[in-house]
Amino acid sequence: VDVPQISPILDCIETYIIWKDRVNFKNVNNAIEALAKLAAIENVREQENVLQRIGLRILPYYLLYSEEMLRGAASLALLGNFSSEILLRGAIETSLRGILFEHLLREYFKNDVEQTLQLRKRYDTVTLFIKISEKLSKDLRAPLEEVTKYPNKVYEEMYREMKVRLNIYDILFWLVRWNVFRPIPDAKEKITKLYKDLSEEIHGNIEKLTYSIIRKLFLNTFSTIITNIVDLTIVAVLNTVDDVLDIKAKAKAVSYLKSTDFPKELEKAKLSYSKKVFYNLLNLYT
Repeated sequence: VDVPQISPILDCIETYIIWKDRVNFKNVNNAIEALAKLAAIENVREQENVLQRIGLRILPYYLLYSEEMLRGAASLALLGNFSSEILLRGAIETSLRGILFEHLLREYFKNDVEQTLQLRKRYDTVTLFIKISEKLSKDLRAPLEEVTKYPNKVYEEMYREMKVRLNIYDILFWLVRWNVFRPIPDAKEKITKLYKDLSEEIHGNIEKLTYSIIRKLFLNTFSTIITNIVDLTIVAVLNTVDDVLDIKAKAKAVSYLKSTDFPKELEKAKLSYSKKVFYNLLNLYT
């Protein structure tokens, strides 16, 4: 086959052959497939996915984006391409935003942010996001859910008014406060380190950007990084189901997840915390 020089196919094949005995690509694939079962489209006509069917309203859209970013990162890692780190960091940001927004649709969590502001004088970008979302909802006569689901106008107003963007560490503060990553110990520290390490790879590692051979050393840690991201994400998604749905809806949601391919993919992926949380929900609600 006459493959154009700019094509990545030969690089992918070469990298895979060299690294296949040192990097567990099967684990990477299994982890992404487990996540994909939560984001899978179940009703093609209505474009409804698994999480929508069990009652989540915003997170499903963000999880679809996150899954695609992780797949893209896996492909680019085989090229030793620094863009893989950009997509991995983007997958973390996208998942955390979706989890935050899903919680903020419920008055309990939104009120917690507002009351904490009053009691502790904490004013962060999440607080500003809520304020501007509610204002835009009134001004545009649009449901708050729609404004939150498609938040570009909110982001624009945040930057116009305060020259700030929705900060990942502010998001993490609230998700940790709501114990979204239970039972993972030191989840805040793990996510913070993961995010900072990826940011350093993207912005600061000039040597690795210069020498593609050194760049491919990223594959040494890639399998661990991507499986950790997926495990953290699935745990947070399952805990969101537990946090935001009523008892009857939880039972229905967990029973439905049990009937899909999600448990089978979870077993194959060997994601210890995700598996623990899922079977704990099964014991509680079925």
